[in-house]
Amino acid sequence: MRDFKNIKVAVAGTGYVGLSIATLLCKHSIPF
Repeated sequence: MRDFKNIKVAVAGTGYVGLSIATLLCKHSIPF
């Protein structure tokens, strides 16, 4: 169970980082 929790946290962290990078790229490519 402990390993599964660590995997879930890692997946959530990578997903959050990817999402933030995607939003940053969108903001830089499309100036509002």
